[in-house]
Amino acid sequence: MRDNDREVLHPRGFKPKWRNGRDILDMFGWRKAFGEVAPWYFKRRYIFYLHDLRAPQAVPPAAVTIRLERASGENLSDFLVLRPGYLTRGLLEKRLARGHLGFLVRSGDRPVLMRWVFLNRVFLPYLVRTLILSAGQAYTDDTYAAPEFRRLKIYSASGYSIRLALRDRGLTRAFSAIASWNTPPLKDAVRSGATRVGEGGYIHRFGSRSYSWTGALNDHGDGTISFL
Repeated sequence: MRDNDREVLHPRGFKPKWRNGRDILDMFGWRKAFGEVAPWYFKRRYIFYLHDLRAPQAVPPAAVTIRLERASGENLSDFLVLRPGYLTRGLLEKRLARGHLGFLVRSGDRPVLMRWVFLNRVFLPYLVRTLILSAGQAYTDDTYAAPEFRRLKIYSASGYSIRLALRDRGLTRAFSAIASWNTPPLKDAVRSGATRVGEGGYIHRFGSRSYSWTGALNDHGDGTISFL
């Protein structure tokens, strides 16, 4: 594996993990957070979906007026405002320098949702695997919506707009991985016309990880995975 295959492009450390845990607790409550999500961390399972960008399926508009922006040096501070304590400007600058794409959604002047799209290859710390993407493939990840805007169909509407933007760049397939407990995006994937293409994850066994994959996931045995 090349040295930069494990380049960190996702938040690491205690503070982002604490913030992510608080988000899960606020969204789902104590019962699901400790009864379903906490055990999942020892037996991780992700559902992988594919959007065919050659014919993206339209979705209902958001309940509020929104507009989409591409991430750039001028608006990176708004990504940090949207989710304080989770991202850093240096991390976002590194993503852009590597050719990855960020999208920011606004309602009025307020940033209300972000979504990142990774190209070519990216290390996924939650799977401890480097994902290798072929020409025309994209991987959407690190999506976050402001809590008070989560029931206004912004996630679905902006996802459609982002898929159109990716198609305009010549991309043909957009993959995503959703934790098996994360019900809202799982339902949205189905509503938006995505195809379920496989599952993957690992179980912690005595300090090591035992992986399993199904469907279109290909584990190369050297710390990298790809889609068939």
